[in-house]
Amino acid sequence: MIEQKANLYNGEVEVLFKENKDTGYHAYFITDTSLGIKAKRGRGVTSIIAIKDKSAPLTIWATETMRDYLIDNFLKEEKSITYDDLILAAKEYKNKKEVAADIGSEIHDWIEKYIRYILKEDGYDEPKIPKKKEIKIGISAFLDWVNENHVEFISTERVIYSREHQFMGKMDIEAKVNGLYALVDIKTGNGIYNTVKMQTAAYAKADLEECQYSKKKKKYETRWALRLSKETESEYIERMKRKGKDVYPEYKVFEAREFPETEEDNIETDFKAFLACKDLLEWDQKTDFYKIDNAK
Repeated sequence: MIEQKANLYNGEVEVLFKENKDTGYHAYFITDTSLGIKAKRGRGVTSIIAIKDKSAPLTIWATETMRDYLIDNFLKEEKSITYDDLILAAKEYKNKKEVAADIGSEIHDWIEKYIRYILKEDGYDEPKIPKKKEIKIGISAFLDWVNENHVEFISTERVIYSREHQFMGKMDIEAKVNGLYALVDIKTGNGIYNTVKMQTAAYAKADLEECQYSKKKKKYETRWALRLSKETESEYIERMKRKGKDVYPEYKVFEAREFPETEEDNIETDFKAFLACKDLLEWDQKTDFYKIDNAK
């Protein structure tokens, strides 16, 4: 079990983050003396955003995973399929999800160690590039982005907490990018979705709230989302063919989206959407009949 503590709001708040990477368990615990809160389990930004429906792409991915399992293990070799084989095939998406999560976690861990090394933090040497293909692809893409832009790292995996709205989380990267003060979020997978705008806005607003209380001056001028691929071009092409697509987008090992502050598109607008998710989640937990009945 890994534990990380952060003292915020001039020492009035302690946020304890606990994580077990083997089991996937992670949780935040808040002690806020001004509010009389002691070691209370808190709600993370990503768990709040999870209320937004993403069932359609996940359902498609799960059924395609089952299809691929049956093709690779039975149809290619013209083997007969038993009832037990179908049960295993239906569960294959869980195995794929665990493998993908491990790859994503390893990429994130390497980037964290690299940034801490660049910042010359105690105990961090320059990390070696892993040999595993899927991890190496993501790391190489990240380093290319760093080299192609003027990036000055400030912090990584820093814990934030909003006293006003009672949520917390960890920011992937705080940096100056091309001269602009930025919050950077790392994604590993096949796409960047608009939920990252809510996520980065929530981090920024919580950080700015704490800075204002502590009388620190800070202003986010832009936000970035970086998508690092975990598959090779040949794997991508094979995946598209199995989808039955003859025409598909060009393979991208890396994707970067910047969300600069404008009058119409800004942190405040995205934060309102995040708070709407928070309200919906709290309403859902109070009114869900099945959750209420099972809790009795």
